[in-house]
Amino acid sequence: MRNPKAWAVLAFCFLGILALVAVVQKRIQTTDTTQPPPEKTWAEVDVGEAEEIVLGVEELMKSPSLPKGEVCVHGVVSGKSKERQLLTLIDTAEFKRCKILTCAQLSLPVRWDGPMPELEQQVDVDGEIKKEAGQLVFVARSVHAIKEHTEDGQ
Repeated sequence: MRNPKAWAVLAFCFLGILALVAVVQKRIQTTDTTQPPPEKTWAEVDVGEAEEIVLGVEELMKSPSLPKGEVCVHGVVSGKSKERQLLTLIDTAEFKRCKILTCAQLSLPVRWDGPMPELEQQVDVDGEIKKEAGQLVFVARSVHAIKEHTEDGQ
């Protein structure tokens, strides 16, 4: 490289790279990399001492760990089979957005041997998660139909 202009261009590029590295290092040093404290997992919640834990279908199914003991799940009945003693719930908020039973991404299978609620009925289901035939299922102790309040209070 006998050309002085080539040396100047090379030196200029080298200085630019050094400046870029310095800026990146400074940004890394000033960026807060601390993680927020993890939320309590269901394994850490003592269900026995809580008055009542009420969860939505999505909240329960997307939870990083499953609650131990009895909980109440609030949802909308999206399917039912008296013969199989099974009903399925979808999240109430998702049903209110879509207004149809088939748009939900998640549905919770519920083992229930009592009277079956109507499709599209909002319910509170008390029970616990158990393993049946290698699969997790919510086993209901009780199912309560929820009467939806209208704007006029009826």
